[in-house]
Amino acid sequence: MAGVGRTPVRTFLPIDERATFGELLKRWRRSKGLNQDDVATSASTDKGTVSEIENGRVPGHDLAPRLIAAVGAPPEQFLRALGYPIGDPVKTLDAAIAAILELDTLSDEEKQAIITLLRARVT
Repeated sequence: MAGVGRTPVRTFLPIDERATFGELLKRWRRSKGLNQDDVATSASTDKGTVSEIENGRVPGHDLAPRLIAAVGAPPEQFLRALGYPIGDPVKTLDAAIAAILELDTLSDEEKQAIITLLRARVT
């Protein structure tokens, strides 16, 4: 009987679980019935790179969108599953503010000026 003993592939992540880019890429790839060669060809890279990413290597900013497209994942859904606050301007603003507040290279006045500008753009 075909498929006996195979673990079903989940194509979503519960809100409290976060996967790495590579884990999520592998889940999407498998859910679409693709192999690493298929993804590599579509993303203009090689199978070894896809394998390395699925096993923990972080892709560069130029390769990541090509890999997401290669597995047919909606970019917003993929990034949300990684924990990025996509599509919610308030959460995105909160994340940006938190990152700004942690910068050691800016004075408190500079941080507040940037935060004020960001808040004005979102509201």
